Amino acid sequence: MAPRSGGVSSPRARSNSRCDGVRVLLPLPDGRDQSGVLAVTLDAVDDDDRRLLHRIAGLIADMMQTKNGHADLAS
Repeated sequence: MAPRSGGVSSPRARSNSRCDGVRVLLPLPDGRDQSGVLAVTLDAVDDDDRRLLHRIAGLIADMMQTKNGHADLAS
């Protein structure tokens, strides 16, 4: 199976089939930049899974920004 892009705005999630499942790579948005990538391997991925994974990636990015904001104040 060839790599496929998710149905979200750029930068897009990417997924590819592997022997152990489907690996999904999701950008962790930081405003207009990207602060990292979340990699998840599942048995199978459908549109509902992609939507949920995007929400999880957004929450992780928000938590990283919040933590970084507090760390800057304590310095």
